Amino acid sequence: MQWGDEPVGLVLSRNDIWLLLHTLTAGPRPAIGWDGAPLEPWAIGELRLRLQAALDPEPLGAVDQRPIIDLDSDMGRTLASAGVKPLVTADGFDLGAMVAACADRGWGAQVSIPLGATSVTPADAAVTVRDERGQMHVHHGLERPVVALARAFIAAWMETNQATPLPRLEIGPDQYAIYLDSLGPGDKPETIERMNRLGWELVLDESGQPDARLIFRRIDH
Repeated sequence: MQWGDEPVGLVLSRNDIWLLLHTLTAGPRPAIGWDGAPLEPWAIGELRLRLQAALDPEPLGAVDQRPIIDLDSDMGRTLASAGVKPLVTADGFDLGAMVAACADRGWGAQVSIPLGATSVTPADAAVTVRDERGQMHVHHGLERPVVALARAFIAAWMETNQATPLPRLEIGPDQYAIYLDSLGPGDKPETIERMNRLGWELVLDESGQPDARLIFRRIDH
């Protein structure tokens, strides 16, 4: 678009694109465009086509192959920083882990897909939190179910974390910590696997934080 005499680009995430498409489909049409002129009906259709073209064809990603968010990903590291713990699999967060994380904090969580949905239809996720004044705030995500709930959870966590920063996790007597700066490049997956063989499960990956650690818990047999 134009900002004065200069062309300006806008980078949108997949979540932003889905939200725009949803707004164009379900919400009222804007009366004017960027230049202040009345928006013609064909412009709405062209915008929808361009947004849809940005999503299709959809590349095969990790979430397509396994319905989890990998622990060793940007979103996975953010969830680990928020204290979310893997449940079903040690190397990622599934939908159940996200719901459990919301329940642990007393937050409301909803994930829905419309009737007639297909495998590529985005799910609508909402996480509801209550602030210190008792007012409710709802955060939304629109993507694959586990990604949508993760986006909404992260938005809620970032809002609440600004008011009440999370303390650094203390190592318990049944836990063991390995500092990431002691590992070589690419050694983290092998370290996690080796610790699993020795009877330790990963409960927190602090990648991206100062003095980041891998925190393990002894598995009870």
